[in-house]
Amino acid sequence: MLKILVISLISINICAQEYPFVYEVDFTNKNDAFNVTLIVPQLSEKDDVYSFVSYAPGVHQPLDFGRFVKMFKVFDEAGNELLTNKISTNDFKILDPTIVSKIIYEIDDSFDMSTRYHPIYPMSGTGINDDYIILNTHGVFGYFKNLKNKPVKLKLKLEGTQKIGTALNMDDNGYYEIESYYHLTDSPILIGNKLSCASTTIDKIQVEAYVHSPSGEITAQMVLDQASDILNAAENYIGYSPVDRYTFLMFFA
Repeated sequence: MLKILVISLISINICAQEYPFVYEVDFTNKNDAFNVTLIVPQLSEKDDVYSFVSYAPGVHQPLDFGRFVKMFKVFDEAGNELLTNKISTNDFKILDPTIVSKIIYEIDDSFDMSTRYHPIYPMSGTGINDDYIILNTHGVFGYFKNLKNKPVKLKLKLEGTQKIGTALNMDDNGYYEIESYYHLTDSPILIGNKLSCASTTIDKIQVEAYVHSPSGEITAQMVLDQASDILNAAENYIGYSPVDRYTFLMFFA
């Protein structure tokens, strides 16, 4: 059976601003999990629960990604581990949030999980493989309820020269600049050694495609060729360029 994961996304321009949350995902640690480090700003006493996604927009099923977390630790600025309690499937309570400096956790990819209860379908899931990584960001990154509008930076630590498909914009230091947690979870990422890439321009919009196809039979240029009529029709209908970039991410298995 042919399975297709199709993700389309747009880039958003971000004004210069402070980035209080800094995520790093380390893929060089070969433990078949997303290894996440989060540097946080000064938290208040109210910011005592770190949550993973239960539901995502457009996905009409429970996701409960917190069930895939297999390690969760919190540290102060001096490197001392702080007390935490897992209070529900998706929520970790931090007993003294005002001195938190860093959070690290490991979360399994959903493609490896045999979950009969609330199964996660491929288009909503996450996957780590030798040839590809599917990073549906809502399945990896958590949040503090009252701080979801704060800007974010994200860095991906990879081995070799893997290609990265995303509409996120990178700064000069290798960090993706993201305006909020909502923007982060609306920005999936496709990574791979064999990604096919192609781009074109529709009016003033740069349109990109990144495709993973095991056999190589389906290419990014084929995707853009198939999409060209509807993209041009959309440009003619709208009459202006609402975004500066539009990106297709497609995974065929």
